[in-house]
Amino acid sequence: MFTEVFNVIQDFSEEYLKLVESYCKKLVVESLDFKKFTIQSQVYNDLKEGKNNFEIIGALGIEPIGNPIFNSGETIYVGSTVLTNETNMDQKIRTESFSKDESLITTSKTTDGFKLGIKGGAKFSVRFFENGVEIYTEVSTEYNFSSEKTTTISQTQRLTVPSQEILVPAKSKIQVTAIFNRGFCTGQVLLKGLLRGKDKVNICVYDKYSGKLQYCLGDLVPFDRLAQEGNLPQFKSVPNSFNKETNTGEMEILGVGEYTSSLATNFIINLKQFHSKERGICKSCNYPAKTIFIS
Repeated sequence: MFTEVFNVIQDFSEEYLKLVESYCKKLVVESLDFKKFTIQSQVYNDLKEGKNNFEIIGALGIEPIGNPIFNSGETIYVGSTVLTNETNMDQKIRTESFSKDESLITTSKTTDGFKLGIKGGAKFSVRFFENGVEIYTEVSTEYNFSSEKTTTISQTQRLTVPSQEILVPAKSKIQVTAIFNRGFCTGQVLLKGLLRGKDKVNICVYDKYSGKLQYCLGDLVPFDRLAQEGNLPQFKSVPNSFNKETNTGEMEILGVGEYTSSLATNFIINLKQFHSKERGICKSCNYPAKTIFIS
C-alpha cells in the first residue's frame, strides 16, 4: 500500500534529490571503487531557489484504489399510504409514488502528496457489497496535491420510489411504507502528477584518503530514464515519452488521497396488512424497491 511508503505532504525537492541519488548510485557509484563523491542536480538546485525548470502537464490524475468499505447508517422514511379493499375479492391496487430530496455529501483530502501546487477533480464509479448485494455508486472528489485540507462536495438528489402494484386481500387494508438506509462508503485514490523535463546531473569523485578532487562526471538525464533507473516507489517512468529534439522525458509522481461519501441504499417497501374492521396486524413483510435518482 502506498500509505506505508509516504509520509503526509512532503517537500518535493528533497524527495526528488533522493531519486537522483538512487539513480547515481545504481549507475555509477559501484564502479568508483569506494571513493568519496558528491552529487549535484540542476533541478534540485533550482527547486531550492523556488524555480521549476520542468513542465507540469495537466491536472492531477485521480484513480480509485480497490473497492471502498461500506458502513450502514440510519433508516430514513420516504413516504407511506394505506390501500383499502372493502370488496369480497382480492384486488391489485397501485400506490402513489414516494419522493424525498436527500443531501449526499462527499469529503476528500490528500493524505500523501508533494508541495507542487497540482490540483484536480474527478468523478468515478465504485462498487461494494451490502448484505451480499453488489452496489455501484458514483463519487465526486477534489484534491490538492500540496494540502491536507478537506474538500466537501454536497449534492442534492431527489429519490423517487415509483408507484407499486400491491395485491390487497378482500376485506383488508395494507399500509405501504417506503424507507431506505443512509450509509457511507470510505476508500482511497491514487493521485498522479505528470512532469516533463530533464536534469543536469554531476558526480564529483574525490580521493578516499587525501580528499582531493580527481574528476567529475556529467550527464543530461531525461525524467523518464531518471525515474526508471532511480526506481523509487513514488516516481514512475512514462514509457515512450522521450523526445529526441528536447532530450526530455516524462515521469509520474504518486500520492494517495482518501474520500468518504454518503449514499442512499437498500430501498425497501414495508407492507402491513390489517383486517378492514379489526384492529391489529395480521401480516407484515418487506421487499426491495426499485428507485429512481434525479440529480
